[in-house]
Amino acid sequence: MNAAVRWIVWGTLPLGGVLGGVVGNAIGIRPTLWIGVGGVWLSGLLVYFSPLRKLRDIPPPVPAAT
Repeated sequence: MNAAVRWIVWGTLPLGGVLGGVVGNAIGIRPTLWIGVGGVWLSGLLVYFSPLRKLRDIPPPVPAAT
């Protein structure tokens, strides 16, 4: 699992770098940084207000209908 997570995280870094460069070139560096700040805050708020925060145990699997 660790390798899969690392592959996803490290694999998206070049895409984010290219996208940040394109957006920074189009609208400027400061607005691009503020967009990044907003994205970081939004991701934190999504986790904070999700039901995942209150989850303590793994729920049992739902039986498949046959």
